[in-house]
Amino acid sequence: MSPRYNKKIMTVERVFHIANRWTFTIKPIYKLIIDYMGDSYPWIDPFAGHNSPAHITNDINPETKTDYHLDAIDFMKLFADESIAGVLYDPPYSLRQIKDSYNGHGLETNPCSTKYKQQMKQQINRVLMTNGYAISFGWNSNGCSIYRQRANYHAQLEKIHVLLIAHGMDKNDTIMTVERKVQETLV
Repeated sequence: MSPRYNKKIMTVERVFHIANRWTFTIKPIYKLIIDYMGDSYPWIDPFAGHNSPAHITNDINPETKTDYHLDAIDFMKLFADESIAGVLYDPPYSLRQIKDSYNGHGLETNPCSTKYKQQMKQQINRVLMTNGYAISFGWNSNGCSIYRQRANYHAQLEKIHVLLIAHGMDKNDTIMTVERKVQETLV
């Protein structure tokens, strides 16, 4: 069976902004998040750090001012299936970032590992409502998409917006990927 290709419009933007270890202080990122959040509720952030605009926040580092200080997967398990309007997914991008930005908190679970990322994406897909948003950050635009079969439909995340934030010089871009959960087909 060959893959199905849909011609969908996706917005791709590139802007320049000075790098900041606290993602949500970067103005173009913050503005785009607020635009997608609108008045929908609740939005959650399993790796909140500082300055997250989410309604319910978590960070494993006890020095952050968040609602919870749990491992991100344990935090996600607090929420029922399809109960969340949006997820901000900004995990540490590398082991060095865990050491520098998280003071080593999280090294024991390693949120940078492929297995951990797969588990997080399963949780994100599970908790998102249909038409809810997953906004992810990293050095790639892979986002949070997974293909999975539920009781009577195939749900997926479709990429609708990519924002490349160029930081100049030898700094890696930050890539923000916005996806919307859709009910693609009834079985």
